[in-house]
Amino acid sequence: MSYFVQFLLLAGISVLGCVKVSLQGSMSRRYVRCTQDGVWFNGMLFAAIACCMCLIFPLAKPDLSTVLHAAAAGVCVVLFQTCYALALASGPVSLTTLIVNFSVLLVAGFGMAMYGDRLYATQIAGIAALVVSMFLSVEKKENEKKRQGRWLLLVLLAMTGDSGIGFVQRMFSVTPGAATPHMDITFSAIMYVIASLLAFAFYFCNTRCGLRSKSSMGFDWHVLLYVAAIAAVLSVYQKGMMLSVANIEGTFLHPTHSGLMSLIMTAIGLLFFHDRLSSRQRWGVAFGILCVVLMNVRLGPAV
Repeated sequence: MSYFVQFLLLAGISVLGCVKVSLQGSMSRRYVRCTQDGVWFNGMLFAAIACCMCLIFPLAKPDLSTVLHAAAAGVCVVLFQTCYALALASGPVSLTTLIVNFSVLLVAGFGMAMYGDRLYATQIAGIAALVVSMFLSVEKKENEKKRQGRWLLLVLLAMTGDSGIGFVQRMFSVTPGAATPHMDITFSAIMYVIASLLAFAFYFCNTRCGLRSKSSMGFDWHVLLYVAAIAAVLSVYQKGMMLSVANIEGTFLHPTHSGLMSLIMTAIGLLFFHDRLSSRQRWGVAFGILCVVLMNVRLGPAV
């Protein structure tokens, strides 16, 4: 796969990822009122994604390795989504987002350590630009809560879950079973089935034990429309991501994907939600553009 095709693939899944974020953000603003709402929605969403993938794409008969890798990824999905939501509710939003986003660097480092992915001098500069962009793109607000031990633990668990998804996807991509046609779809479908079961188990255990109130979201048909739309987008996104993981080095894949997502979401915010950027955030966008450019220029000594 040529560098140009790799970039087009990354651009495509980045656009899909931003559509997903926009839809989920719109849904959250309208219907999510508590943590249990988010858990209930994720349970429905994970189940819908699995159904969509089975309807849209052909499946392969799974082997034991595929099931085990998918189960591990499903646990990571729930860990990430649950801890991220709780961290956002209990601590500084900007710092939470910033720290969790560093998972892309962990996944890239994992590829270098375990699979010999190369990192060129220009790409090292691109990762540095991404880090600077992350810092500049978030601003600490005066009303944000002080960092606490529980919040920090939740943030680190969310980052671990997000990194774990990337780790497991990469490990699965080099197994013999991954070369079987359509096995990547089977892997993803099983992953989301397990994630859905775990999310609903978490929800009902919390509700039954009285730890959280029951979700008021229920099966509102507006919510179901959001679930269906996001699931359809994520089904195609997941197929593209698995294809990317199998064909693109992690040192190029994850930083470039993160940089493109940031740029596209900034454009969506400006064009459709009339967001206003501070001078600091404009510099963050500039460094994000620099990251994408440098990650696509593979020059200099390779690490």
